[in-house]
Amino acid sequence: MKSSKLLKKGDILIILSLVTLSLVWFLITFISFSEKQQVRVYLDGEIFKTVELSAVTDEEIIALDGCEIKITGEGACFLRSDCPDGFCVKRGMLTRSGDVMACVPKGITVEITGGKAVDGISY
Repeated sequence: MKSSKLLKKGDILIILSLVTLSLVWFLITFISFSEKQQVRVYLDGEIFKTVELSAVTDEEIIALDGCEIKITGEGACFLRSDCPDGFCVKRGMLTRSGDVMACVPKGITVEITGGKAVDGISY
């Protein structure tokens, strides 16, 4: 009678292939080589100001058409707005790439770009 091995040569090749593919997927997915995060402030669809987050050492306040936008090294938020509803102020701090907030009555939009974007599944 033949002795049966637990793993055959083909089984080992399949396992090594799966481990290699998993490692490559991990490196592509979780290691980011993209540009640094920036805060972009738009007024009526046009870029008003761009600030690189890593370059911010102290709080920066942007006063624009009755709104105040605070930018720190961690993100950006509306401090104050004289619009009627104030939803933009209630939104809180933007910290991740792809985050966007707007004060619609004033036509002001703030977004964080660059860095590693996160999708809804990753939250």
